[in-house]
Amino acid sequence: MKIYNYFLILVLIAIGCESDREETVVEPAGTIYSVSDKNMEEVHQALMQFLKENEGMKLMNDVNFQKISENEEVDIEIDRVRTIFFGNPKMGTPLIQQNPLVALDLPQHLVLFEHRDKVYVMYNSVNYLQSRYRLQGAPGLNEISVALENLVGTATESPLQEAGEQGVAQNEGIVTVASERDFEQTYMNLRRALNQNESWRITSEIDHAQNAAGAGIQLRPIRLFMISNPYLESAMLKDNPTAALDYPNKILIWEDTEGAVRISYNDPNYLQDRHQMIGTSIELAETSTAFKAIVDYAATQMDYDAPENTEMEFDDN
Repeated sequence: MKIYNYFLILVLIAIGCESDREETVVEPAGTIYSVSDKNMEEVHQALMQFLKENEGMKLMNDVNFQKISENEEVDIEIDRVRTIFFGNPKMGTPLIQQNPLVALDLPQHLVLFEHRDKVYVMYNSVNYLQSRYRLQGAPGLNEISVALENLVGTATESPLQEAGEQGVAQNEGIVTVASERDFEQTYMNLRRALNQNESWRITSEIDHAQNAAGAGIQLRPIRLFMISNPYLESAMLKDNPTAALDYPNKILIWEDTEGAVRISYNDPNYLQDRHQMIGTSIELAETSTAFKAIVDYAATQMDYDAPENTEMEFDDN
């Protein structure tokens, strides 16, 4: 009887937690958000119009996760959620100069989703960037903060709200692996590993150094891959749409001031904690296993010109 009562209590707690999640939106640490009475299309159109009219912000990508899930015939239904990426090298590059790891959260982006007939727009705060990447005093942070407030406030026509917790520990949730190869070979290794993996695909690639050069600013070699697994992403976003702040997944290759090459990415366990995802442990474990194998291959493989059908020892899941 005692055992039965114990399990009954656990079930009731789980049901209560799920009920709370349905009533409220998770506030990930380090976020700012606005809740609008306008519909999804109106807010999205207003965001696009603002970016189009603002010369300091360039639209880079508009990821519609629901559409991707439907097109890929993923057997997981998710609500409407999208991530909009935009940037300004003159504002972002000084941050990368101070700490290359900040490129894991650049270009700037925001998440747009629906919850209980309300439309939410959410983004990472400057406080989040400052604490995670130790950017205190970095030039341009105030300008970035003002630009984001103007963008979201104008589109939603509603006040902005802060998550209860704004700061995180330095380098929190970041996995970094030292590469045994130079930058170009590491880059080619990673690209080849991703292209040969049937479960993961490159959705976009950003050469931050090239973008900075176009703005007349010099950066050491640094490239960001955004990669997608539609099934795993759909599972995460069904659990909690705020996870779109950190999806698609990212892998960063960068060279430090000593010429050493590093590969960095967000620890899936950190993302699980940040977005309070409670039903995706298996999917997150699969992601961790795949990332470790892919990154280890990129950091050690000798010959990136090997034939495309060369077998690699990593899990395609």
